Amino acid sequence: MSGIAGKEVLDKLNRLVPLNLAEKWDNVGLLVEPSNTNSLKIEKIFLTNDLTEPVLQEAIDGKANFIISYHPPLFNQFKTVNQKSIPQRIAIKAIENKIPVYSPHSALDSCTGGLNDWIAQALIQMGNGKGHVRSITPFMENPTTSHKITCYLNDSHSSLPTDAFSQLKLNSTFQYVDNKRIELSCNQTQLPVLLSLVQSLNKEIYHYDISVSEKIPSMAKGGGKLVTLENEVDIDTIISGVKKLFKLEHIRLGRPLDTTTTKKVKTISLCAGSGGSLIFNEKADLYLTGELTHHVILDACAKGSYVIVCDHSNSERGYLDVFKTNLEKLFDNKIEILISKLDKDPLEII
Repeated sequence: MSGIAGKEVLDKLNRLVPLNLAEKWDNVGLLVEPSNTNSLKIEKIFLTNDLTEPVLQEAIDGKANFIISYHPPLFNQFKTVNQKSIPQRIAIKAIENKIPVYSPHSALDSCTGGLNDWIAQALIQMGNGKGHVRSITPFMENPTTSHKITCYLNDSHSSLPTDAFSQLKLNSTFQYVDNKRIELSCNQTQLPVLLSLVQSLNKEIYHYDISVSEKIPSMAKGGGKLVTLENEVDIDTIISGVKKLFKLEHIRLGRPLDTTTTKKVKTISLCAGSGGSLIFNEKADLYLTGELTHHVILDACAKGSYVIVCDHSNSERGYLDVFKTNLEKLFDNKIEILISKLDKDPLEII
């Protein structure tokens, strides 16, 4: 391999995966930059989903002189650089070995031909190769929205205790509906305080509901994808295809609670990694992602949808093979591309 100068490698990477597509909270681009990065002749690039210390040593042993880690190994701000922190140890060792570290993360999720496009196109093939894909629009809380909390009292109580009444009244619009139910309204800023007060009364209140907050579309491009197949397919077909795509023996499946009929799948809302903030912005027969909370899964199944959860990085790592091919074309086969053999999800089913 003849190699390419570091500056040219970075320029080409940023054209392939535009960093302006990354989420605002994310940390993408060149995260570790040894002093000779621009002039360094890059001959071997090492790909990994997560840059752990064993994976970094694997890259060093493999004579790699550039690392692309899908997840950013550096995320939080810090005031010192020392050996106490694992991310800092990784950065120090990379610099000592003159290896730049680059992360595309959420920019790679959203770009054309990126991670979520790869999953979407594979799902269409599972549906006989016909269907269409569109991005899912992210939503954000409307700060002017009024939130409503409805509290249902125990049989032994006809009203809230006096001291609680005064606290709740100060922090919300308070209304008795009947002798067993009250409604509390507040804005987005007041909501955390009010929730804390309501939860502190859990011995008095046996149940409370929070109304669904109004949300407004965000200007950001959505990394998630909504796939609509031309024809419905059996869930078993999707399960088999997802296992093959992600190279997994097992996945976790949630089924619709209504078991009177076997529901088929036509619409799939998906996002690799932790996609709960995106995929539920669309109604779908199936929600596919890496990780979700227990109650979110319960809610989706109660509403009649399937849920497939694969564990976070299991839904991402398989794309490295595709990314490797794309990089080889990008660099005209002048750079050798290696994929980590030690990189794996920290969780396993045993």
